[in-house]
Formats: sequence, C-alpha cells, structure tokens
Amino acid sequence: MSLCCVKEDAESGSSSCSSHSSDDEKPKKLSAQERVAAKHVLDKRLAPLNYLFTNHAIHKFFRKYAGAHTEDGRKAITPEEAKRMAPALADYLQVPQVLFRQVDVLCQRFDFDGAGVLDKTQCTMMFRNNLR
Repeated sequence: MSLCCVKEDAESGSSSCSSHSSDDEKPKKLSAQERVAAKHVLDKRLAPLNYLFTNHAIHKFFRKYAGAHTEDGRKAITPEEAKRMAPALADYLQVPQVLFRQVDVLCQRFDFDGAGVLDKTQCTMMFRNNLR
C-alpha cells in the first residue's frame, strides 16, 4: 500500500487501492488536512496490532526469509532478505508498505554485534520499533 492508498483510505474509508505508483513517480505532497486524515487512518490500522500478534507475524516471516546464520550458528537474516520480507510482513499485518521503506538502513542500526546479519531478536526489535 502506498501513500496514495493512505490518502484514498483517509478520504473514502476504504482499504483497497487499485493502482500503485511506480518507484519512478514521486508522491504528491499532502496538505495539512490530508496528513491529519492519513495519520488518523494509520492510527486506526495500527491500533489492533498487539504485541503477541506482531511478534508472531515477525517470527513467522523471519523463519521463511532468513537464509543466513550468525557466527554461533543461529538463524539470521541479511539486509537484502529483510528488504524482501518487509512487503510480505506489511501485507500480512495490513499496514502500508511505506512503513518499511528503509529496512536496509534499519538493519545497520539494529545489527548490534556488527555481523552484517540480524538474528531473530534483532529482527523483531527492528520491525517492532518501526511499527511503533
């Protein structure tokens, strides 16, 4: 779901978006009233996401997309895999994909041990922080 969809949601109250803007198109600047409406829609969508549900979803997609391992052998996810995981997680949680647009940068912030990969705990912290 793109910013145009959030705007459509705010105006119509519906959650469907028939057209997605391409990466080449820049989104139109929203007016102050449109930003408030979009914020309201996002708050409404994010409210039912409780801790256990989001953790379960993140762990489910982590198991599916994680193909790397930490130095001590635990399953881990690379920034590229996390970037592929983000849209699927956003769709599952029914939140706009734009929330996870800078996953590669966030991976660097949450890679506390500098290994270049995130273990399950680091990945969960990254996505939950982004949802917050």
